[in-house]
Parts: sequence; structure tokens; C-alpha cells
Amino acid sequence: PTPLNEEPELDDPKIKSAASSWLALLKRGELDKLASRSSVPFYAGDQIIARTQDELKGVLKAMIDESRGAAVSDATIYSAAGLRRKFGSVPAGVSEGRGRMYATAKIGGQTTILLLEQRFGAWRIVGLSR
Repeated sequence: PTPLNEEPELDDPKIKSAASSWLALLKRGELDKLASRSSVPFYAGDQIIARTQDELKGVLKAMIDESRGAAVSDATIYSAAGLRRKFGSVPAGVSEGRGRMYATAKIGGQTTILLLEQRFGAWRIVGLSR
């Protein structure tokens, strides 16, 4: 993980790529690939909803089913401070100083915030907030 006192760069193309590919896999319903681009523990807001790969796949399968046929917008990358400016407050699951980055996208018209962290040398989705 990124050291706690060091925020990643907003314009890091790897962050945008991780979020965009995750959203594309969700739209296509590719569960195994989606799970490989995610990591546990997996959060909904600030609550852990999956602690194992099996639990994670169950959560992701439900998301695939829920979003089937829905339009998925491009991801926009933000820091926690950027989300505060955009929304006027910090959404659940968003915290500053943890080396996390965030991507907003509309899934079926609903704004969703993806929580990204560096795990195993790559940016992975570790949760979401709506």
C-alpha cells in the first residue's frame, strides 16, 4: 500500500485504467475477471461486506445482476478532498490520508463511487459507495 502520509497522483493513468476496466467488466458481466481486479476486504460505504474471495464473488455477482443492461458512464478520478468539493461532504467510505483514490461513475443513472487502493502492486477496487 501507499504510505499513509503520501497521496497518489490524481493523473496517474493506472488509476483511471483500473477504474475504467473494472466498470467495463461489470457491464460485460465477467465475474472472474471482475473479482481479480477487486480485493478483500470489500466495502459498501464504510462497512465490510466481503472478507473472502467467495463472499466477494457473491457481492460482485449481485452487482452484475443488478446492473445488467444499464448504461455505465466513464470513470472520473478524485481524491477524498476532490469528492468533498464535488458533493459538499465526504460520502460514506471515503477517508483522507489512507492512500485511497476514488472514481465516480453513473451505473444505470445512479452515481457510484469506486474505492481504489494499491494491492499486490496494482490498483484494485476495494469497495463502493452510492
